[in-house]
Amino acid sequence: MPPLPDHTIEYSGNSAPVTWRGRRIADVERFKAYAKERAVPRLVDAEDRAELEADLNALATTDYATETLSSLLRNTTRPQSWELGESLAETLLEDEHGVRWPWNHARDKRTPKASLPGKDLIGFIESGTGFALLFGEVKSSSDSGTPPNLMYGPDGMISQLAEAACDRPEQLCLLKWLRRRCKHTELWALFEQAITRFLNSRGCDIVIWGVLVRDTSPNERDLKARAAALATKVSTVNRVELDAWYFPLPIGQWEQLLEGGEAEA
Repeated sequence: MPPLPDHTIEYSGNSAPVTWRGRRIADVERFKAYAKERAVPRLVDAEDRAELEADLNALATTDYATETLSSLLRNTTRPQSWELGESLAETLLEDEHGVRWPWNHARDKRTPKASLPGKDLIGFIESGTGFALLFGEVKSSSDSGTPPNLMYGPDGMISQLAEAACDRPEQLCLLKWLRRRCKHTELWALFEQAITRFLNSRGCDIVIWGVLVRDTSPNERDLKARAAALATKVSTVNRVELDAWYFPLPIGQWEQLLEGGEAEA
C-alpha cells in the first residue's frame, strides 16, 4: 500500500463502541501531492476513462464521428470539491487499513453532478481473523462551527451511521448492491466471508466508519459529543470509528487540484 501522508493525531477518545480521533496534515505540498496521486485518479476513474476513450476511438471511423467524440471529451464536467473529499476518505482508509472497495461509485452516476443515494463507503476490512463488512459516511465541511451542522439531523452523519448499523431494510439494499458488484469477481470470497460473519453475529460483526473532512483548525468538539450520541444508537455493533481529517488547503480551492492547476496555500 502507498504510505499514508505525514500527519499528527490532535485528539482522540472512546465512547464504547465508538472510537474517535482528529488527524491533521500540516504540509500543504504533501497534501496536494497525495490528493493528485491517489484521490484524483480514483475520483475521475482514470482507468475506466482510458478504456472508454479507446473503445469510442475505435468506433469513430468518420470525420464527423471523430469531431463529435472530441467534443464529448473536451466538455467533461469537472467533479466537485465534496466529491474529492469522498475520494480522499476512500484512499486514506485503503492506504492505512487495507480496505477493499469492490466498485468505484463514480461509475454509477447517470448525470455529471449527481449525489448518489445510499452509503458513501461500502467495502471490506480485515478485522480479527478475516474480512468484515464496512459501511460508512463521508462529510466535507468548512463550517466554522464545531461540530459542523452536517453532523446533525436526519441527513447528518450521526443519523446516517446509525442507519447503516441498525436499519435492516437499508442494510439489505446495501448487500444487494454489494453482491452484484462482487459476483464473479476476485472479491466474491471476501463477500461470502463478511456476510457469514454478519449473519452469524445477528448483525453485530460489522464495521461502521464515519469520516469528517475539514479545512479548519483541529477541535475535539467536532467529534466528542457526536461520538457519545452515536454510541447510544449503535451499542450492539462491534466496531464503530469516527475520523476527522484536517487538511491545510481550503476546500474551496480543491477544484484547482482536479483541473491540474495550482491552488494558493
